[in-house]
Amino acid sequence: MNWFGYIIPNLDNRLGCKKMNRTKKITLNFKKKAKKANAKSYSSNKPKYISKAERDRLAEKESTETDIEQGADIGSKPVF
Repeated sequence: MNWFGYIIPNLDNRLGCKKMNRTKKITLNFKKKAKKANAKSYSSNKPKYISKAERDRLAEKESTETDIEQGADIGSKPVF
């Protein structure tokens, strides 16, 4: 009873707050941790993202390497 003279229903339930008992909290935390650990164990088949600048840099490096190799082949021929 409150000072108005009548019983107010549980304020927590009226506001939408639901009480959880101790074992339910423990099991929910355990399940949450297990779910996260399970998700980490599966790796994605997606290739790692490479930025556009990095792709340009790799392509330029590759093209210079092929130019050097082609230049080395031409220069290695004997001149008569």
